[in-house]
Amino acid sequence: MEVLNHYQIKQKIQRLSYEILENNLDEQEIILAGINKNGFGFAHLIYNFLITITNKK
Repeated sequence: MEVLNHYQIKQKIQRLSYEILENNLDEQEIILAGINKNGFGFAHLIYNFLITITNKK
């Protein structure tokens, strides 16, 4: 059983990234933190998309 396919996961990451940006429009920088292995990997996926949509640090 597949919960989410690759395309759906990509969409969720993009939507979450936009929400993070929208909720922090007044901030000069955004800090992402991930807990060990999977959390760090997930934060990195969000980071990689955020750098394509904003100039914030």
